[in-house]
Amino acid sequence: METRRTQILTIIQRRDGATVEELAKELELAPATVRRHLDILQRDGLVRFAESHHGVGRPSYVYSLTQQGQEQLPREYDWLAGRFMQEVSNLGPEELRELASGKSLVELVIGRIAGSKAAPYVGQLVGKDFDRTVQEMTRILNEEHYAADAQEAPDGYRIRLHNCPYQQVATSQHALCSLDAEFIHSLLGRPVVKEMTKVEGAGSCVLLVRRAQPADPITSGST
Repeated sequence: METRRTQILTIIQRRDGATVEELAKELELAPATVRRHLDILQRDGLVRFAESHHGVGRPSYVYSLTQQGQEQLPREYDWLAGRFMQEVSNLGPEELRELASGKSLVELVIGRIAGSKAAPYVGQLVGKDFDRTVQEMTRILNEEHYAADAQEAPDGYRIRLHNCPYQQVATSQHALCSLDAEFIHSLLGRPVVKEMTKVEGAGSCVLLVRRAQPADPITSGST
């Protein structure tokens, strides 16, 4: 069960920053209660705040997560390490030929991890139209701890991933940032364009999933 402070961290992450008033409204708590929780989170080094001026009057304070605060939210480092070693050990002659032709080991293994991660879910998407598929995919992303939401865009959907389960590793190994895009592509079999990433300083990773045909159902999770 989530504690109040974990809920506060999650809301701040999803909003890319939040004020006391916003947190109080969403949690249905008194602002004074929220402030007490924030004081403890700040003392523990999990949140920080900055002044925000909007017109006249007193400034408001916007709270954001520190790196330590980010790490309090769901992470899958052990799973990633285990999966990486398993995929490396399973490389066969065909994959080794790809390496010989210039493909990097990390690129190859990330593609295999994304495919195996998507495989249990693909059957849930078959036969649905694009809009229903994106809704279902967003649910799957949340099941996988990405704290995702989807917003319709002119040529598809813009997917925001507010949580990165592998953020600390991705910060030093930027190639890992392709895992979420590969995962979504493996689910949908549709083009995915990465627009922003957390490791580049954005509040969330943003990916554009392009629409193929307006009423074209998903028939396979990969191409």
